[in-house]
Amino acid sequence: MKYAGDENDAVFSWILHYDPLTKAKMSVGGVAIFNTEATLLRLVIADAVNGLNETWMLETARCKNAGGAKPAYLASNVDVGYW
Repeated sequence: MKYAGDENDAVFSWILHYDPLTKAKMSVGGVAIFNTEATLLRLVIADAVNGLNETWMLETARCKNAGGAKPAYLASNVDVGYW
């Protein structure tokens, strides 16, 4: 398995914390690195407000019927097949 962030085929993004009660989005320290070749997502999170300081490596799955404003890939730290 390749390590997200080591290859030239990577996309970088910021991280937001989403509060489902208030629907507010707040910037969080860290970075999201998506390796387009290996289709892996690496999250480096430094969220002092919520006490989260971790690194996650998530496998992604291509979304069905991706197109338009819809995402092409999905990654989650839970089994989305359960929903």
